[in-house]
Amino acid sequence: MRETLLPTIIGAFLFSACAVETVQTVPFANLEEARFLSVGKPRNLIFRDETRWKDFWDRHMFATDSTGNRIPPPSIDFGKEMVLALFWGPGYGGCTNEANAISTIEIVDSKVIVNVGEVQFLGLCRAMQHPQQVVTLEKVDLSVVLKGKVPGLKKTL
Repeated sequence: MRETLLPTIIGAFLFSACAVETVQTVPFANLEEARFLSVGKPRNLIFRDETRWKDFWDRHMFATDSTGNRIPPPSIDFGKEMVLALFWGPGYGGCTNEANAISTIEIVDSKVIVNVGEVQFLGLCRAMQHPQQVVTLEKVDLSVVLKGKVPGLKKTL
């Protein structure tokens, strides 16, 4: 009896230690209206409610429409979506500030993992740029972890 019990216990222990990690890909979309935001230093922000989003927009949007009115924040359904905003700050040159550095967003072990790569080529222009990427994704009440070439960090996570 003991000869079969011990291998069974060891097998059960080893199986439980090798839990399978589930990965769920989360679709995201660039928020085109945000390309006119003016954020001068590296920052990473998550907006889960309209009040914080509008306050941030009002403090950082200086572009105006053809009638001279400041561009209003785009409508976000914060009951279903949230906004993730990455700002790299100064030190880049090019024709655009659209970084397009987020490669994937996944849910792994009850965390939202945002994989951030290099800032993509911004064009041949000699204008100073502050690269950024602002995206919408499905709202989840999980912690968000940024990995890779995260704005404001001196090393890759």
